[in-house]
Amino acid sequence: NYDKNHNIESILVCKSNITNLKYHEKQLLSANQELKHISEIDHLTGLFNRRVFDTLFKQYRQDIRLNNLKELCVLMIDIDNFKLLNDSHGHEIGDRVLQCLSQALSDLIQPQQGQVLCRFGGEEFAILLPNFSLQQGCEFAEKCRQATLHCQKPAEVSASLQLSISIGLSHSSQTKCVDDLIRLADQALYHAKRDLKNCIYYPTGNKMQRYHA
Repeated sequence: NYDKNHNIESILVCKSNITNLKYHEKQLLSANQELKHISEIDHLTGLFNRRVFDTLFKQYRQDIRLNNLKELCVLMIDIDNFKLLNDSHGHEIGDRVLQCLSQALSDLIQPQQGQVLCRFGGEEFAILLPNFSLQQGCEFAEKCRQATLHCQKPAEVSASLQLSISIGLSHSSQTKCVDDLIRLADQALYHAKRDLKNCIYYPTGNKMQRYHA
């Protein structure tokens, strides 16, 4: 406050304690981060879920259109005879097999290079491999197949039941429409499952080709 001569006559000082406000802000931030984690992570395997896969696929698709990404491989993976395993040993053992396989595949993924592994749904997994050629994608798929064969399955699983996966693979060079990559990989997976399983298929021309390492 100033007097008539514009000299300071008095000063009013106000103080407010915002500790409680900051605490609630921190709690809200933590809750939002937890919700984001829940919305993106599959609770059983700890892998990214289908929602993250769809989001990243759209991002990579756009990068290819803008020439920010040279090429892209999509792998669709399905556990062979999983229904038989569940029916024979129960869903608890089936869940442990999913966790075992998730870990085996995760060990092959290099996130710093943009590689992404997701649980696509049920016993299906999907992998995005940016800047992978078709040959490199097939070689990576073979590593996944081999890793599954050597995966330490639960002791309760019958020794006669071999854990294996079938893989369908597509590459951005195989179609003018990047949107078709998931459909092509899914079709290739269908051929792998219809064949002897425990194998890798990819489209070439108008037919599906089995990969031989």
